Amino acid sequence: MTLELLLPRLMFEFDVTCLADVGANDGRTTAGLRKGGYSGEIVSFEPDPAAFSVLASRAATDLLWRTHQTAIGRERNEKSLILSAGPTLGSFLPPDENAIRHWNFVSEPLNSITVPVQRLDSILPELVDLSVLDRIFLKMDIQGWDLEAFAGATGLLEKIVIIQTNLSLKTIYDGQPTYREQLDVFEAAGFEPAGFFPWPIMDHNWALIDVRTVFVRQGLRSNSKGTDVKSLA
Repeated sequence: MTLELLLPRLMFEFDVTCLADVGANDGRTTAGLRKGGYSGEIVSFEPDPAAFSVLASRAATDLLWRTHQTAIGRERNEKSLILSAGPTLGSFLPPDENAIRHWNFVSEPLNSITVPVQRLDSILPELVDLSVLDRIFLKMDIQGWDLEAFAGATGLLEKIVIIQTNLSLKTIYDGQPTYREQLDVFEAAGFEPAGFFPWPIMDHNWALIDVRTVFVRQGLRSNSKGTDVKSLA
């Protein structure tokens, strides 16, 4: 099963009421979830002005899709966002020098901008009715910063039923956590993996670099009793 097929299935199985889209970029992947059948609230956060402009335009005709030009992190403040040639690779962390030398999808920083940072558990309840936050899908794609954003969601932890994040098996950004550290944090918070989806970019020896990963809350019962291998094919 592909990620594009798994996510709508899980969102249905676990009655997701709100998609918290952190690091939404231009909203393309979130629009795909809408097309996949999700009809509930979406709240997207993107600090990069260029990406946010496209995101806001994409969501403009969707009454249940809100967009906010801010980053999400551990504490409310302002930080310097490092922009690079890759339109989806803006990060609060500088790119690793070895990654720049070896992988053409990582480039030297172009410039940086100062952006606001909010805690998710502070801003999200201000934007939607509390009843909408009953079952949250936390989708994160923020270039080595995912654990910082997750630390800003602790007040909503009991409401989160699905998490999507990236596990970097190779160092892409200076100071980013290892994939083992990420796994430990999410498992300690009560989540277990539901799917691993490698990016189609590999190291020179075919080793994986980055894996999109989906977690579900441990012990949570879905709408169905389970599934067999054939139905996942």
